[in-house]
Amino acid sequence: MTNRKYIEDYFEACSNGDPTELRAFLAEDVAVYDTLAKPVIGRDNLLEDNKNIREMWNGARWYVDTYVGNADVAAIEWTMTGSKDGAAHTLRGMDHYLFRDGLIKEVHQYWSFNRKSPESGLRGYDYTADSTYH
Repeated sequence: MTNRKYIEDYFEACSNGDPTELRAFLAEDVAVYDTLAKPVIGRDNLLEDNKNIREMWNGARWYVDTYVGNADVAAIEWTMTGSKDGAAHTLRGMDHYLFRDGLIKEVHQYWSFNRKSPESGLRGYDYTADSTYH
């Protein structure tokens, strides 16, 4: 399995919200660093964080749009769709993954968010014209 497929399967587990399924992708001491939130350290904490995000963004689903990587590291551009306060939203960002022993060891997440206007992405980029994006 390629790391792209691995991350796509990980995102499917995140979208499904099944902690047993999600646990299989993560090192016990996984660490997620984010531009907008405090670090999440440890598999159990990340499972709880996923649950909270899914509750906050009703119907949250994640997709890999672009991928660059090898056996040890990967960089992806992603899309997350969901709804908040009854309105559908699409958020976009980038993650950098570090793998250890076939598991996700570290994630560095780069994205922005405006609470008054939750839609996010590249300013001026026509996502509808590029079939790569969801």
